[in-house]
Amino acid sequence: MLGVHHPLLKSIRKAVQRGARTDDGFAVAEGFHLYEEARRSRTPIGAVVATPRAAEKLDTVPGLHLVDEATLHQISSVEASQGILTLLRIVTTTAQQQNSTDDEQHRDTETNRRGGESAEQ
Repeated sequence: MLGVHHPLLKSIRKAVQRGARTDDGFAVAEGFHLYEEARRSRTPIGAVVATPRAAEKLDTVPGLHLVDEATLHQISSVEASQGILTLLRIVTTTAQQQNSTDDEQHRDTETNRRGGESAEQ
């Protein structure tokens, strides 16, 4: 288990206190919902810090670091922590890239709705 003075935990605590990213550029996400959402969206995960109790609820997680409840409480920004922090690499897209992705998704939806025919036919 990592102790409160471990460099990873110091970096997380510093980021949480500043409301910013870690020195390595990771955003700190607290809770199971944000962890699951990151996995679903394939957001790059740098590390997961969890208590043993929270880790029992997770599948195999690369980059999992265990901490005790008191240590997690010291680095967390919420009072009633779920026992899990996730470091996320936030990938930003331009408005043009997002519009292109939205257009592709719309075309795919139209194609599926027409049973495989192209929306442009």
